[in-house]
Amino acid sequence: MTKLEKLYSIIENSRDLGVRLNKDVLQQVEEMEEGIIKEEILPALSNDIAPRLEPIKRDLVLVVEYHPNEPISVALSRKAKISEMTGAKVLTPRNSTPVRSEEEPEETQPHEPTKHIENVTKGMKVTFPDGTIIWHRQAIDTFINALREIGLERIATLNIQHGGGYNLVSKDKRPTQPGRIWQHECDGWYIYSNISNSQKVEDLQIISDYYHLNLIIEEGKPSLETKKAYRTPVIDEVASSWDYSMKDQFRNFLTRQKSESTANSYTSTLDHSVRGWIRKEVDEHADSVFSYTSAEDVRLCIEMLNASPKYVVENDRKHHSMSAALNQYLAFIEYWEKRYKG
Repeated sequence: MTKLEKLYSIIENSRDLGVRLNKDVLQQVEEMEEGIIKEEILPALSNDIAPRLEPIKRDLVLVVEYHPNEPISVALSRKAKISEMTGAKVLTPRNSTPVRSEEEPEETQPHEPTKHIENVTKGMKVTFPDGTIIWHRQAIDTFINALREIGLERIATLNIQHGGGYNLVSKDKRPTQPGRIWQHECDGWYIYSNISNSQKVEDLQIISDYYHLNLIIEEGKPSLETKKAYRTPVIDEVASSWDYSMKDQFRNFLTRQKSESTANSYTSTLDHSVRGWIRKEVDEHADSVFSYTSAEDVRLCIEMLNASPKYVVENDRKHHSMSAALNQYLAFIEYWEKRYKG
């Protein structure tokens, strides 16, 4: 009997006895399942499916839905990428946001593009007048998310150029070169990213001045120490006592857009994995993220979590499932505020 079979047996026996298993055991089952899928099942599927897909010359995403003892269901989408399915865990290696050359540089390790980085300790923080703070460990992440917040289409019209005539934000892809990353792909746009931190600051300032955004742009990485300078998100004491809780509203909001299983997965992630991190890194008195019912406080909660190196590491280990669920909750709150608070 394999370890996974033993764990399944424990779960079945416990269910029969009415014993509730703790989340550590369930987490082990999930991790072992993912390991088997990644190491044994996916390679076999890839070897069989890849040759059959070669005649197809357009992008597509195939989603396989599996339920034990039921026929497999396959859905096809031409409008989505795996990276845009925020609840999906990418189990196979694939180039993500950076636009890399398919050729490998001769003097580097496989899959590690060479890029000279000056002053790797620098980061960037962007604060909007409404209190929105975008602050990541890497300046490029802050830069791209700040541009998204402003609006990529708006920025494209400014014709800010880099790299010999390439717009900061455009639909034009610069030809790739081994070992170099010129652009990042984001929401169907190409963002010119091969620029210094000081140039990123200058570009944001130009955009801020043009659109009268009054951005505050600072250098520095978030840390546990700097995180303490934030105010604490305000807990909505009423939310947890409502007959129709924010958690239920969130789940129902998602089921109108996604499958019920996906909605339950997001809700479960927030209710279990994220809950402990909020109590540890944001406010020990918070019942969960559902305690926060304003977009401003949810954004602040997310920023405080992202300021914790330990959370960032755990979120990476879980394939960004926690940050994906938090972003879904933020989208729900923004919708809720717009509809019910005018």
